[in-house]
Amino acid sequence: MAALLVFVALGVGQAAANFAASPGFSGKNGATCTACHTVAPVGSTPATAVFQGLPEAWVPGATYSLTLRVEGGPLAKPAPQPQGGFDLASDGGRFQLQAGTETLFHLVGDQEATYRPAGTMMREWHVDWVAPDLAVRPAPVRFWLAVLAADGNHVVATNTSDGGERFDSVAALTAMVPPSSAASAAWNALPLLSPTAQASRASNGWEVAGRHGDGNATTIAFRLDTGAWERRDTAASWHLAFPGLSGVHTLTIQSEGAGRASPPLVIALPGSGDAVVGATQSKSTPATLALPLLAFAFALLARRPVP
Repeated sequence: MAALLVFVALGVGQAAANFAASPGFSGKNGATCTACHTVAPVGSTPATAVFQGLPEAWVPGATYSLTLRVEGGPLAKPAPQPQGGFDLASDGGRFQLQAGTETLFHLVGDQEATYRPAGTMMREWHVDWVAPDLAVRPAPVRFWLAVLAADGNHVVATNTSDGGERFDSVAALTAMVPPSSAASAAWNALPLLSPTAQASRASNGWEVAGRHGDGNATTIAFRLDTGAWERRDTAASWHLAFPGLSGVHTLTIQSEGAGRASPPLVIALPGSGDAVVGATQSKSTPATLALPLLAFAFALLARRPVP
């Protein structure tokens, strides 16, 4: 949780508080605000985390306005005494700040939002969440939220601590939002990008080296001419061999994965160039035989009597 007071030793027993940001305390990685705010005040109502605005199922690219609130805990003191804090994280989509709240909150990357010093003067906060697009297969998105109700014993103006973190109340929760049926339908209707491939002659047949054009592809499907489809699980790059293949053929290839397929890639495999069996032998007279025949003809002419 973006703990209101994360302190480090300064001198003997003196501490400094980071009211500007303490990311990583949403509970996503295990730690929450209890890393610093450990003991609730005696007799106070336990704090409760409230998370509103999440849809029952998310739509790709849609923006949702979220309300985060802490209820219970010690009574809030008026500003300039701090009243609370929060840290919100997710594993999908992205957060964005609402217009005019840049001085209250800030983002830690795309998937974590927490407060600035001015954001401690309240116990309710507002941020937007933009649902994932269709770059990857739609999946449930998980959220982690940790909040605290501060008793006000913190010195925001000087960014120092008097140890009052011991008397705050902390609460946390998690939430899961599945993709909508529209998201799944849109995904299934969206083809994968086609693979790229290069065919080359081998000593005995053909070899095809290729690469998936889409990061969601996990399988290469192929067939020769109108034959049956064959499938192989592959990495991003793959290799096909067709030993003993001769004659003219057509190779059709497509990438598959995550319930989708790419448009087919068609590669023409020409004949191997081997000699054609049964070719007609040339009837030309070989030169080695023509020379003796000419010599014999001249000899006969030389013996003829002159008329």
